[in-house]
Amino acid sequence: MEALLAELGPLLYGLNYAVFLQAYRSPFVADAPAEWYVYQALGPSVVIGGISSVDGPEVVSEVESALRYVGDRSSGPKPSALRSRRYKALVPAVLAELEQSIAGAKVVARFWLRQGHPAYPVFWDFAFVIAGPAGGLVFIGSSSD
Repeated sequence: MEALLAELGPLLYGLNYAVFLQAYRSPFVADAPAEWYVYQALGPSVVIGGISSVDGPEVVSEVESALRYVGDRSSGPKPSALRSRRYKALVPAVLAELEQSIAGAKVVARFWLRQGHPAYPVFWDFAFVIAGPAGGLVFIGSSSD
């Protein structure tokens, strides 16, 4: 997933619009709560504002909505990027990787950060913990101007 995100993020840069997409990996710890994975990914200085369980299809839907954000005349991805073959291949590939991670997960949670967000969300943002025997994943995305 990391290679896909590294390509997709810059592709979506546009008019007064930047995208941050990051997947942080950690080992799976059977008894660890979702917060543990957030601290492993982002460090002990972040302040979690809230965390709640979420179902897999909701995660995929929210991520897809963000990645398909079209913006408006004053900000958003370049329309040519959204029409490109590469964009049309990358988004489904990211969503497939996400679905695969969720399929075996024991923990699926949404969270938000009161302090320590690695980017500056303006137009949209998401933050999820997905953890299971295959490993832990903290997946954060946001867009800003």
